[in-house]
Amino acid sequence: DNLWLVQVSVVEATGLPPAICKYIFCQYDFFYNKEVVVSPLRETKGEAIVRRGKVQFSNDHLFAVAPSDEFLDYVAYDCVRFEVYGNLSAGFSDAGAGTQPRALKNRSLSERWSEVIKRFQMIVEVMELNETGEYAPVQLVERQDNKTGGIFLLKQGQSRRIQVNVNAVKGSGSGPVALEKIEKIAVGAVVHQNKLGISLDSFTEIGLEKLREKWSLALMKRRAFLDEQIHRIVDKSDRSKDDMEKESSLIDEWTLLQWERQAVTQPMSGTGVPGSPSVRNKHLGPAMEPKVTVMFVDMNEEVMSLGSAAVIGDDYLLDGEDDESMIDLPVVKTSDKQISAVASWDSSQHDNVHLNKSTNDKDRIYLVLKVTARLSHPLPVRLVLRKRICVKIYKKSGLGLASQLKQKIIRIDKRFRCGAVYEIAAGIPKQAGMDRPASPDPEQMLAAEEEEEENVMEQYSHGVSSVASILSLDRLRQEVAVKERLSELGRPLKKLPPPLAKPPPMSRADSGNLYESPIDLDEAPSSRLAVNVWRLEER
Repeated sequence: DNLWLVQVSVVEATGLPPAICKYIFCQYDFFYNKEVVVSPLRETKGEAIVRRGKVQFSNDHLFAVAPSDEFLDYVAYDCVRFEVYGNLSAGFSDAGAGTQPRALKNRSLSERWSEVIKRFQMIVEVMELNETGEYAPVQLVERQDNKTGGIFLLKQGQSRRIQVNVNAVKGSGSGPVALEKIEKIAVGAVVHQNKLGISLDSFTEIGLEKLREKWSLALMKRRAFLDEQIHRIVDKSDRSKDDMEKESSLIDEWTLLQWERQAVTQPMSGTGVPGSPSVRNKHLGPAMEPKVTVMFVDMNEEVMSLGSAAVIGDDYLLDGEDDESMIDLPVVKTSDKQISAVASWDSSQHDNVHLNKSTNDKDRIYLVLKVTARLSHPLPVRLVLRKRICVKIYKKSGLGLASQLKQKIIRIDKRFRCGAVYEIAAGIPKQAGMDRPASPDPEQMLAAEEEEEENVMEQYSHGVSSVASILSLDRLRQEVAVKERLSELGRPLKKLPPPLAKPPPMSRADSGNLYESPIDLDEAPSSRLAVNVWRLEER
């Protein structure tokens, strides 16, 4: 028979709340197939393999499909819906649905922040012409008194190039943030100072301050909502058992909210909140800056109105930086398989004497590298990343006999690149019901039928918008996962085709910020599945 065998492999599910990491299973259907495939857990000695919210499935299933244009369109544009259920659900049916445990609703800050943040590292290399006429990376020397990751050793009066690579850090969060390409590279803001002075770096708190301000306003709105709901229950003359349980739940949430408000300005170590001390910051790798800069992608009305012309991080200026001192470099090479670019750099254009003569051992020369990248998710906007680099100019004759003997005796490992890590936050996480409008008073709803109809329609529109936002958020995460997988395989980072059906339109109030629209992520936890590429074999 002329059939295609399509193998779908469900590998694992990550990012699951710990409260439902027991007795879980995954199910899906494929190409109008009536059979629902249930993928059991992979077990070892009768126990499921569950670690830190990650569940291993490793399940394969073959589908026999007749080749047709409809199937090709399905593979190219449609998607397979994977659903992960815990011990509180019973498949696609509504049987077994019940009240979720409080541990599932009140998820930790680290779990909620991991859904909206992702870390990226920018690696910088400076290349010069070698004896064979090819560009080769220059040596980087690490110093304890230097916080830029190292000092580039540059020959005096040499033609140079700067190579920049931006990569996502694995396991740094599941935020729907993905870069498409590097559009522009600029360098400037030359600073000359003594090495005994305070070492300069790429860290800035501008993005962190914006994020904290936005987060604080969201928590204040949530507190006002909780206060209103608690007072409504307290003011009732005859309270039922449901009212007592609701009051207890609201008071618990109000208490957690006070602790979260304290975490805005004084985050504890290991909470995963941007700006909090983290153990992994001490192990970012060799020649990496020790501090992590927070970039806040605030999708407000101004950014949404500008569209692709919007720029995030353009005002995150470093000390000593100004627009007049920055020189745009011509980009001579880019890559389709990874986010990288190579630009030609002529240091004589800065008209700075410290870049034209040899550098004294007691001096330090700093420059600011400004990289403008294009985001593909969550919005097609520009993102500006800044990296401070330190250079030392020496004569073409060499570094000197003392430096060469020191390298041979001590056997210093040669390095050629340095970098910095950036934590990009694509919104503000929230608890269940945040920014949700207060439920109308039943007495006011019975005042007039017209007002009741308006309230019903408003609640219906609100529900449709919430579902559309949840689907959009999950679709963004899936697209980001596909782009990262293609990057790991070394395949071109092509744009994904648009879906056949558009999601329901969001209201104008909800379109300001996708992640601050009324989404109840706790009541509908999303899971990320790593799915193998389908293999088609014609038989």
